Amino acid sequence: MFKLVLNHLPVIPHAFVGQLPLPGGAVLFSFLTIPRPYVMVAYKIKLSPLILFLSVCCLVIPGKVFSAVIYEIIKGKGVEVCEAYKKNLESFNEKEPMICERKINPEMKEFSKPKWEKVNLAEHKELLRRLLKYKSYLREQFRKTVEDDVQTFDAIFKYHKTGGYKYILQASFDVDNDGYQDDLLYYKGGDCPDLSASFYFGNIYILRKNPPPGVVDWMIDGESETEKLLREKISSRGYGHYETMDIFRYKNEVYVDRFCGIKNIHKNCMNNNELKVYKIQNSIANEECRIIAR
Repeated sequence: MFKLVLNHLPVIPHAFVGQLPLPGGAVLFSFLTIPRPYVMVAYKIKLSPLILFLSVCCLVIPGKVFSAVIYEIIKGKGVEVCEAYKKNLESFNEKEPMICERKINPEMKEFSKPKWEKVNLAEHKELLRRLLKYKSYLREQFRKTVEDDVQTFDAIFKYHKTGGYKYILQASFDVDNDGYQDDLLYYKGGDCPDLSASFYFGNIYILRKNPPPGVVDWMIDGESETEKLLREKISSRGYGHYETMDIFRYKNEVYVDRFCGIKNIHKNCMNNNELKVYKIQNSIANEECRIIAR
């Protein structure tokens, strides 16, 4: 007996198809990567092992299941940057929405992105501690938290060291379009294209490399108007849940985007697989585009 069902559900990147007994007591586990909005859920099929194996391996669902993702503009249709960004995203013919990071087609010369570099956390341990504190809902990087416990922080630091310090990056980019470069910090929850963790997140922060007297090491510039816009108007205030930020330049203007994998109106995620594009200028974050990946 084998359990297999197809149903229409909002968001899931991978689906477990089932297991098949093989001669000699071996068991074959089968997984199927299914683009949203499809997922395997339960119904009973009684087939011989050979037929079942062929059914699982050769399963083809008619329609859009194995076709490339389409990005539908629901706000900003006809706006140059929105149409260009849609064209860029669709040029990759991806079978999954680009929740992990948004790629830029090298042939589309109007686009560019920051050149991110790893932060050597061995030299900036206090920055790591402050970032972990700041990305909670309270956004207070100097309060007393569990990250002040030596064993807890050492375990977190070891995780980043083992990973080669690749989850916290820095770059300079004019995020608020005022003609001056901003020091940026990017904290991502994992490697692309790994979407296995439901809490996958990616956030961008304004970095302050010249802290006030008495403060050792870099810190988040919590007093920056641009940082406040990023936290209060654009990105998740907390750890995020299938939410990622990205930043790009189109022609001479810089835009910040936020991808919501799962609808959550309390976090201003109004749809599943929703991509919003913002332009920050003159202390205002304006939503230029809203795009749905289908």
